[in-house]
Amino acid sequence: MNRDRKLPTEFLERVLTRYSRPLPEQVAAATDRVWQRLKVEPVVEAHHTVMNSRTAHPSLGWRWPAIAAAVAIMFLAFFLWQSRTAGTAETPLYRLAGAETLAVQPGETIRMSHVLRSGEESSGAFVLKDGTHVEMRSQSELSIQTADDGVRLQLNKGSFIVHAAKQGDRHLYVRTHNVTLRGEDSVFIVDVEETGLRVTVIRGDVLLQPGATSKKLSAGEQFSTNVLMDARTLSEEIAWSRNVAELMQQALVVARPHGGFETQTSPGTEAQAFDVTSIKLTPRENAGTVQPSITTFPPGGGFRKTNTTLKMLVQLAYGLQEYQVMGGSEWVNSERFDVEARSAKNAGRDEVLKMIQVMLADRFQLNVRRETKQSSIFALAVLKNGPKLSAATESSPADVRIGRYSGNRSMAQLAQYLGSVVDRPVVDRTGLSGVFEIHLEFAPDYSSRVNPNIPTVFKALEEQLGLRLESARGPVETLTIERAVHPTEN
Repeated sequence: MNRDRKLPTEFLERVLTRYSRPLPEQVAAATDRVWQRLKVEPVVEAHHTVMNSRTAHPSLGWRWPAIAAAVAIMFLAFFLWQSRTAGTAETPLYRLAGAETLAVQPGETIRMSHVLRSGEESSGAFVLKDGTHVEMRSQSELSIQTADDGVRLQLNKGSFIVHAAKQGDRHLYVRTHNVTLRGEDSVFIVDVEETGLRVTVIRGDVLLQPGATSKKLSAGEQFSTNVLMDARTLSEEIAWSRNVAELMQQALVVARPHGGFETQTSPGTEAQAFDVTSIKLTPRENAGTVQPSITTFPPGGGFRKTNTTLKMLVQLAYGLQEYQVMGGSEWVNSERFDVEARSAKNAGRDEVLKMIQVMLADRFQLNVRRETKQSSIFALAVLKNGPKLSAATESSPADVRIGRYSGNRSMAQLAQYLGSVVDRPVVDRTGLSGVFEIHLEFAPDYSSRVNPNIPTVFKALEEQLGLRLESARGPVETLTIERAVHPTEN
């Protein structure tokens, strides 16, 4: 009898050691096999005469332990299968399975050991069983793993915003670049780059463990593993998120222009959002490319722009040229709006631009992705015979008109202007410092077909300023509109 009792235990140990994490289909197949084997065993009919049950039914001596073992295996396998459930996809994602990439639909179960990836041009999100919400920037990748006392997210590449839920006996770990983070009831951002790791805490505390040491990061603090990595403002860090407005409301910090953070006594949303915003379709008689789009910044933190497209608003808010903004539906660059916003706070120009970013995220549900790529650029250089420029004593505002640019300006300012004319970044490689008297006139359509007496901008630079534009390669910052909807009602 002792031998019979040992058999199920030994059998369970062998099975659980070998199949500690069975897949659902493996559980079903194993269960079917067990029941089939039990069914085909011959049943010995009872004799009319009273006999020793062990003699009359020789198979019953081992059958009941086997049945008990089979039932135990079924329950344990089901429990193990359930324990492998990590969470649920909130948006479309992709799962890497060997050489295959499988689509994960919203609402689909995510399991431990899954390797998840967001889209090439779209962010993604999922929710863990404990309520932790993870948002992944486009082209990001992570794996979900079981830790001894909780769940571990192994971040492979990209950017992530983690809303860590309150934890009980279990813990949430985030690991990458030999650094482990532990968050509870907190919101933090993790950027995984080739040069290192950057962590920004929006709310709560995060325990950082780089190696054997530990460090606590609180709301408003930013940490990087490489001193050469640039610090980023909060607005820059969350610009790609689908939940910019919500994150701003949660933040207890305000990003300073140089990239640090300063703690506020109350949520910093007053400095990050307009108090009143009006967005209306531009009347048909005033809309279109023929009519001008006028931008004004009334005193006291106001903003007004007429006959504008969403793309033009994005350019203004993020300080980019038209060629740097890509993506979005057709209406993003065609439908025209009149926008007016006011703030009770006496905000400066830079702060108003941040407010516009928040307004775009709130009213247009704007989701953007910023990146820098090597691309074609122009270099502003001096001709062999030298420049045709006169030095100026002080700078003066530029007089910018169609086909005309004049004023006391630096070479860097001239290069920035030329970028808007030739639809390509222009970098200053003249080696000339200071400001100069600049008078440049050229054909606005880059050709001389309309009036052969008016030179192209390329020819005008050579003839009038002794400068030229040379083709080159260099880093170009771009912003891709990944998501935008028609604005909500006022």
